[in-house]
Amino acid sequence: MREIRFLLPFLRTDAKRIALAIVCALLAAASLATLPLLTGRVVDLALAGESGAIVSAAAFAAAAVTCHVVAGWGAAMLLTGVASRLGHLLRRTYAERLARTSLCELEAHRTGDLLSRGSAEVEEVADFAASGLSSLIVTVVYLIVSLAALTTYSWQLTLLVVSLALPAAIIVMMRFQRRADEAFGAEAEALADLTATVVEGATVAVSLRGRESREWWSRRVAGLNRRLLDAVSRTVRALNTLPVLTALESLVLAALLLVGGVLTAAGLITAGTVTAFLVATGTLFASTSDLGDILGALQSARARVRRFIEVAGTSPDTGSTASPRDGALSLTDVTFEYAGRQALFESLHLDLPAGSRTALVGPSGAGKSTLAKILAGLYAPDRGVSTVGGVPAPCAVSSTGGRAIALVTQEHHLIPGTLRENLFLREDADPVAGVAALGLGSWVEAAGGLDAPLDPAGIGAVDRQLIGMIRAVLTRADVLILDEPTASLDLETDTRLLDALLRARPELTVVVVTHREAALDLFDVVLGVEGGHVTPRARSAGAPPPCEESS
Repeated sequence: MREIRFLLPFLRTDAKRIALAIVCALLAAASLATLPLLTGRVVDLALAGESGAIVSAAAFAAAAVTCHVVAGWGAAMLLTGVASRLGHLLRRTYAERLARTSLCELEAHRTGDLLSRGSAEVEEVADFAASGLSSLIVTVVYLIVSLAALTTYSWQLTLLVVSLALPAAIIVMMRFQRRADEAFGAEAEALADLTATVVEGATVAVSLRGRESREWWSRRVAGLNRRLLDAVSRTVRALNTLPVLTALESLVLAALLLVGGVLTAAGLITAGTVTAFLVATGTLFASTSDLGDILGALQSARARVRRFIEVAGTSPDTGSTASPRDGALSLTDVTFEYAGRQALFESLHLDLPAGSRTALVGPSGAGKSTLAKILAGLYAPDRGVSTVGGVPAPCAVSSTGGRAIALVTQEHHLIPGTLRENLFLREDADPVAGVAALGLGSWVEAAGGLDAPLDPAGIGAVDRQLIGMIRAVLTRADVLILDEPTASLDLETDTRLLDALLRARPELTVVVVTHREAALDLFDVVLGVEGGHVTPRARSAGAPPPCEESS
């Protein structure tokens, strides 16, 4: 199965523990399988009046029970450790591959969808590995060992049990498998969609205060809830296939009593043998019922793995990394379009020299932010290539090991902690120098200093953007792309901070998306973005033409 092949690399480091757990599960199953046989033996001894032998048989039964409990506990403990490490590796892999997923793919999902998948899926797979896997091994092995042991007692009764129970059980389990394969996957998908929608609603709660928006949102959630209930109903119908085994058990027990009585009367078997088969059959059907529940959990875990693979297993690798020779940005024959829409840029060529300062201007929706993300390597072109210093932008790393291109947007994510902790983007960063470079010392003092606690929920847009600008000064990237990072600030502060940033990091290649005309004097090149075209609008004397277009 594809799911097993995907998980195998994560389990290789625990191969010895898994092998030992399987051995423990085999011992647990084998010891459980001996109990019906010992029960039958006790009955024969009791009928023969051998009280001393009964004590010995009971001692063996007690030893078998002890072995079953201890071995089963050992298998469960070993697999719990394996499951813990598996969950850790899956979460790390998910985070790493999600970080390499294209920004277009991330933005195509609703708020929280990918994150909810990255937690719920991993948790269910780990839970099954911790508990369901040992139960599955014990149950399957018990069924096999019990039938093999019963054959040594009476091949006639074994044949009866197998001929009556096996074909019907196979039909029931196959029907369950067909229903469950679709049902559990649909339930996992519906639950993830509903969870993501609820999370999305929480993030935009302010915009849902109006009556119309609340009603629309309620209808949307209600629709997804109905979809989930329908998926749950299909899961329940799949599980309801298994109770058929109860009726089958009654039929087999009746047949055993009838045929066993005849064989006992004929002297071919003993009463203890019939007792052993009756006890074993009851346990066999109970184990088969348990097996149905375990297979249901297995189907759910498989569905979770498949959903996990959709992101973690298919996230594109950016390839081998390399350091660019300088900070020169280049787009070569770049075409980019959003799914199902006309191309935003077509056959675009753009060259920005290392150390240049470029402003991108144009009306809202013209594609300025999209162009910034293509230059940063966060949007993959449909055709063509984006490079920095001769290296493909997604693969470019600076000489210090971080990304060669840093993108700063209007949204600045903060973490609970101090202001200093929110500015530590690298070990050798000096927040004090970054604050001084931008002339924000008085603002930091008013906030309580760098070590003052910071509550992300209480930080307004202006303060967030000031923190974002300090982070921009402290970045160790070779190229800095700013997408209206100071849009919430007044014009004077905006211009002052941009000027201070450019002076503080003269070695960087800087691209700024802006709509403020007053700031354009700070840049060597101004590019107008509109209608899929990128054209020079104003630039310093002597600066080379930045772009050519063949669209």
